[in-house]
Amino acid sequence: MADPLTPSGNMADAPRPGADVILVGAIRPALEDRRIGGQAFACRSLLDSRLSRRYRIHPIDSSIASIQSRSGIRRIPSAIARIARFFWLLVSRRGDACLLFCSYGLSFIEKGSMALMARLFGSTVLLMPRSGHLLAQIERSRGFRAWVRFVLRHGGMVVCQSESWRAYFDGLSGGRGRFLVIENWLADSAFCSPDAPLSTSGSGEFVVGYLNRIERTKGIFDFLEVVRLASARVPNLRAVVYGDGSQLAEMRQWIDAQDMHEAIVYGGWVDGAAKTDALRKLDAYLFTSHIEGFPNSLLEALALKVPSVSVTVGAVGDVLTHGESGLLAPVGDVALMAEYLVQLANDESLRRRLAETAYARVRRCNTIEQAVTKLEGVIG
Repeated sequence: MADPLTPSGNMADAPRPGADVILVGAIRPALEDRRIGGQAFACRSLLDSRLSRRYRIHPIDSSIASIQSRSGIRRIPSAIARIARFFWLLVSRRGDACLLFCSYGLSFIEKGSMALMARLFGSTVLLMPRSGHLLAQIERSRGFRAWVRFVLRHGGMVVCQSESWRAYFDGLSGGRGRFLVIENWLADSAFCSPDAPLSTSGSGEFVVGYLNRIERTKGIFDFLEVVRLASARVPNLRAVVYGDGSQLAEMRQWIDAQDMHEAIVYGGWVDGAAKTDALRKLDAYLFTSHIEGFPNSLLEALALKVPSVSVTVGAVGDVLTHGESGLLAPVGDVALMAEYLVQLANDESLRRRLAETAYARVRRCNTIEQAVTKLEGVIG
């Protein structure tokens, strides 16, 4: 068996398939608009890692049609087809272990059912919930909460995105679940070098960025309002919005109504090298989402030494410490976020200190190497 810590490319790292692993999750980009979300990155990066050389992986794709909001009912036929294929793989003894990525609603019902099914066949199950909407749905629906609790207790190991997620699920299961913390990870190419300078626009303006889906729940209109408030005190402030989503037209209408065309520009959807280049040309990153699990977009900014102002949503508090590695405000507190943005604009030493501290933490805790090593420890 290959040493899991052997660097890729070494002769000792040659293909030696071991266990059969069924991986269910978003493997392709969104089918209609070709956008790549956090779950798709997570699944693809695992398939491209040494896991594919150590194990025989059987992928089952559950990619969404579009990143824009759609009814979950439309996914029922494809969910039934996936469950049937999953059952066939189990019956044909190709499921020594199962990695099940899920979000909320029908996705959790589907993957939770798979987890319970796989346990009946004696498989090692790792259920990987990755959506802040899941927590909101648990609190809102007693029936759904009962289902989640049952899956937590009987569906194998739950891979939590942070310690705060683990504590929440542990309490929900009444201490009867099994949990492993693996924070979201980034590809090696997502990190700038340790000796790289602080990110900067280099334009003489103070450029703040938004990189997320353009949805009300992702805080796009909070972002716009923060920029409007802060620009009254920072005349050279300029904002760039990167992303796509169902509220794009409404965002443009807001900019028109507020006459903010010069202060706020739309940069379109960016990915890969274009995303890295866009982030490295920011003086600050403003994260305003209302619902999150463990935000990859914030993680990507921190990995490139972009100082941040963020709301305390999801696992953000596990990653950033206020005043040490970021400036944190409650969800929706646009006045406080605007005040913090003004502080960053006027204090380069503060920007540098926050960015360097956050970068060190992300470099230490959020590499794909760490994620793969932890998964190997469970799969065996």
